[in-house]
Amino acid sequence: MSRTLLSARAAAFVVAAALASTVALPAAAHAAPAAPKAPVTAPAAAVAAPGDDTPIVAANSTVSLGLNADLGIQGNVGLKIGGGRIVTADHRIVGGTVNLTGKISLNAGAKAATISNVSIDLATGNVRGSVNGTVMVLGTIDTSSLHAYSKEGEHLLHLDIGLSADNNIVLNAAAAARLNAALGVDVLVEGAVLTTGSVDVGLNLDAALAADLDVDLNAAIDAGIDVDLGLNADIDLGLNLLGGIHLL
Repeated sequence: MSRTLLSARAAAFVVAAALASTVALPAAAHAAPAAPKAPVTAPAAAVAAPGDDTPIVAANSTVSLGLNADLGIQGNVGLKIGGGRIVTADHRIVGGTVNLTGKISLNAGAKAATISNVSIDLATGNVRGSVNGTVMVLGTIDTSSLHAYSKEGEHLLHLDIGLSADNNIVLNAAAAARLNAALGVDVLVEGAVLTTGSVDVGLNLDAALAADLDVDLNAAIDAGIDVDLGLNADIDLGLNLLGGIHLL
């Protein structure tokens, strides 16, 4: 077929297409109007993800609290870690709850008071408990300073609540008054130190916790951790972990 014949046919096709589009124009004028567009709305605000909970391993936790000898009241402290959780968010330790089983027994002559179901709220430092069956806030413990440490080669992280050997439970006015009434004394006042000692909770050092602490898991296990932390403070252990070196 000659090039002249192909060109003629192509030209005829173009003319036909143009005529078809011209004929179709009036029909388009009678087409139904387009549906109105839905109004544009702003995207919903992002909701902050809740913090990550790391369960406390009771079997690897210790409580070394003793009754303050300066109170002038007889008794003993028989508390141990019963469970709880540590909450982390944005590479920070932001809160959690430490549940203590056992009891604190106080005696003054023939009268006695028992404090049980004790728990520590890390976010507020509030210590709750039951005084002879009445649940109340007993006082506070300093949770602003934390100490994290682990041994080389172990998948277990220890977290000291407060400064070691200074985890004092300080009574509030209501708890002091209730204990005084139960014991028939007036020696307990707001701000009195009820117990002294340390609270040490154990946590499984796994990939999730390492990510929360912003540390390489293998480096942390190989070298161990020994660092002071602040509640709600940024954690930056980095990768430069060496056994025996205190990072902060």
